[in-house]
Amino acid sequence: MTDPAFPSEFVETSRLILQNDSTHKEAEALLDSWFREGLTRSSSPTISVSQKEAALAQWCAQVYKRGLRAIDLKTPAGDESSVLGRQDPAAVSDLIPSFRETSSESLLESVVADRDRGFFCVLDGGFLKHWKKWQLEHKDHPKVVVHTPREKTKTLDTIRAWAQKMPPNTSGVWSIGGGITTDMAGFLAGLLHLPHRSSPTTFLSASDASLGGKTGVNHPLFGKNQLGLFYPTEDWVVAAEHFQSLNHVEICCGLAETLKHVWLWGEEGDTSTHIEQLLRPQSPRPESALKALVQFNYKVKRAFVEADPFEKGLRKALNLGHTVGHLLEGLGESGWIPPLPHGLAVAAGLRFLMRSDLGWVSTWPEGFEKAVERLCQEISPPLPQKCPGHIDTENWETAFWRLLRNDKKQEDPRAAAEMQISFATPSFGHFSSLAVNSSSSSLSVPQQKISFSHLLQLLKKTDTLVV
Repeated sequence: MTDPAFPSEFVETSRLILQNDSTHKEAEALLDSWFREGLTRSSSPTISVSQKEAALAQWCAQVYKRGLRAIDLKTPAGDESSVLGRQDPAAVSDLIPSFRETSSESLLESVVADRDRGFFCVLDGGFLKHWKKWQLEHKDHPKVVVHTPREKTKTLDTIRAWAQKMPPNTSGVWSIGGGITTDMAGFLAGLLHLPHRSSPTTFLSASDASLGGKTGVNHPLFGKNQLGLFYPTEDWVVAAEHFQSLNHVEICCGLAETLKHVWLWGEEGDTSTHIEQLLRPQSPRPESALKALVQFNYKVKRAFVEADPFEKGLRKALNLGHTVGHLLEGLGESGWIPPLPHGLAVAAGLRFLMRSDLGWVSTWPEGFEKAVERLCQEISPPLPQKCPGHIDTENWETAFWRLLRNDKKQEDPRAAAEMQISFATPSFGHFSSLAVNSSSSSLSVPQQKISFSHLLQLLKKTDTLVV
């Protein structure tokens, strides 16, 4: 990783925003104005700023939806400049880190050694409940923050609280936890241009969320992961024994992302056998199956990210199942339906695609469809098949519209009449050639765009939700 992606001016502005309330409010006001204006990642807004405000505007352009295309700055003196919002691919090193397997004991030793050398550690509170040795080693340590992962606290305010606890001589950041913990700790490391090392403690995080360099936080008003950076983890360490403490639903959440990768990549080796083994509730779980699927997911994710680091083309395929999945998650977080874990929401998104007619012709192995259905059976209580009685239909549709409007992947969310919902629609195994050739020149992501009203009809037709 080299300085052009994260110039010293960016880091200094980050420090000001993290430490200074008034600077933070200025940044918050500018970002909020962009959200209200409906800017997308392809936008290049023109803004008038003083020389002092220019650095703040550039910072906001880097973190808004993980980077605007560019911003045009105008100063009162009449000076004009165009600044790249997104990071330059040539300026950031490999977004997929090295991968090594280890034991919980060895990982603990590594984290403690790094902590004593100046690393700041962010630990998942849910993980610590099951691993007393970790709990005793890190309890009340000044270089450690224990975080209970919740979407509602996945915010810039929480990042600021962590930054204000960090010792001034911090040399790096360790994250030990699930996807929320990794996203947030990686964002903190990226803002301050510090090395980030991570170990996923949930099967979902190990299957997808902690790989690929996407970091970020939610915006309380405008949705999931709306502020963030592409920032690499330099070391990714997996202790598969940690997954034994997870409940069955948590394992199923990781299997949903695994099935997404199987759809894109095709079946490989004993992948289907390992999935079948983990679909059965059991304790202990076969560690060989856990390790094999972690390796499979790492291989698939690496191929996509190397071909398209900044999600301009092929990497968009990894959003398969996520448009409807994020809609369901958002409805749950807003109290419209019972809360839904991310992985099960993705499973419902995959089932929606398999049942809908979005202009594609595809077949998949019988076992694959059964696996998706079995994951969806874990959704409890089931998704409502009618508008909840305490909500009128107009407000119910408005909730859908608001959540889809703020989806980062949508290109023009500003008006319902113009909005087209984009879906990735690759056939089963469409990207299997990436296994032997990482070149993206001959591959593309099949896309289907439908209107908001058509989506509402399809949700009903596929028994996903009735609007």
